[in-house]
Amino acid sequence: MSNMIDYVKTYQESMQQMPFTEVDSLVLAQLAYLSYPHITTAVRISDMATMIQVPTNDNASRELLAAVIASRRFQNLQVLDYLEEMDVDLEKQFAVVTFLLETGQLYIAFRGTDGTLTGWKEDFNMAFQYPIPSQTAALAYVCQTASLYGKPFYLGGHSKGGNLAVYAACLLPADLQKYLLYVFSHDGPGFHQDFLDACYFGTIKTKLKKTVPECSLIGMLLFTQERYTIVKSNRFYIMEHDPFSWEIEENHFIVVDQLSDGSIYTNLVLHQWLAGLSYEQREKFVDIIFMILNKTGVTTFQELLAIWPTNIIIMLKTINELDDEEKFYVWETLKSLILIAIKRLPSILLN
Repeated sequence: MSNMIDYVKTYQESMQQMPFTEVDSLVLAQLAYLSYPHITTAVRISDMATMIQVPTNDNASRELLAAVIASRRFQNLQVLDYLEEMDVDLEKQFAVVTFLLETGQLYIAFRGTDGTLTGWKEDFNMAFQYPIPSQTAALAYVCQTASLYGKPFYLGGHSKGGNLAVYAACLLPADLQKYLLYVFSHDGPGFHQDFLDACYFGTIKTKLKKTVPECSLIGMLLFTQERYTIVKSNRFYIMEHDPFSWEIEENHFIVVDQLSDGSIYTNLVLHQWLAGLSYEQREKFVDIIFMILNKTGVTTFQELLAIWPTNIIIMLKTINELDDEEKFYVWETLKSLILIAIKRLPSILLN
C-alpha cells in the first residue's frame, strides 16, 4: 500500500487544482522534524535543500524531502520563521516552522518529540504539569505569526506536535481565530485534566481533525475531547506511531472502524494507573526514572542504546544507590501498574 512518500510522488496537481488534504498536513508535519536555516525572509524549500539537516539515519524523511522538492504540488512551498529551542533546565524541547503555501495560506508545523531525554522528559511531565514549556511557546509563536502576516493558516503536528497545535488553537485570542482554517493532530496525545476543565473545545470543534493509527498509544494518552479518525497502518503496536506506516489510497488515508484490542487494553491500563496516582506521585515517579537515565551521561535514547550493556550497569548501580524510601516508591508504583495490567487482561481476552 502507498504511504505519504508515494502520495507526494504521485499527486502532482497544484493546491489550486486539488485542495489541501489531511495527507498534505501529515507531509508538512513530518517536515517539521527537519532542521532549517534561520532566515528572515521566505525561501522556497527547493532553494535551501542543501542547508536542510535531516536527523541521522532517518532515511524515510530524507526520501520524503527529495520527493517534496521534486513535486509540482510542493515545488513552490516556502519556508519561514523556523524556531528551535532546547533547554535542559526547563525540560523543554520545542521546534516549529511555518510553510507558505502557493495558495497564500500558511501551515504552522510543530515538531513532535525528538530522541533526546529532555524531549521525552517534557512529554512525561504532561501527566502532572500544565502547561508544559512547549505549550506556552506554541501559543506565543502562533499569536505572533498570525498577527504578523494576517493570513489564513493551518496548525498541525505529529505526536507532541499535534498536542501543541490543538493547545494553541484552543487558547488563540478571538481576534486571531478568524484566520484559523483547520487544526491537524496526527496521533497527538491528550491533555492534563485541568486544561480540559478550563478550556472550551467548542471554539475549534468544527476545525479540529485528529488522526490516529489502529493501535494508537501516544494519541490516546491522558484526557481528550477530540474526535478522531482511525488510520490503517502497516506496522504493529507502538511502531504504528510512525507516520510513514500510515496507509494511503489515492489522496486520502485508508480508515478503519475501531481501535485494535491492544490499543484499547493498553490505554485502559494506563488511564486506570494514572487515575490512582496524585499529580505529586506522578511527578516523583517520573523524576526518579529520568534521574536514573541521566546518570548514564547520555543525552539521547540513541546514545543510551548504542552502549546499552554499560548503561544498564550504570542504571542498576543508580537504582541500588537510591534510599530505601525511593526504592520502595518506584517498585510499589510499578507493581500497581503490573497488577492493573493483569486484572484488565481477561476483559480483552474475552472479547
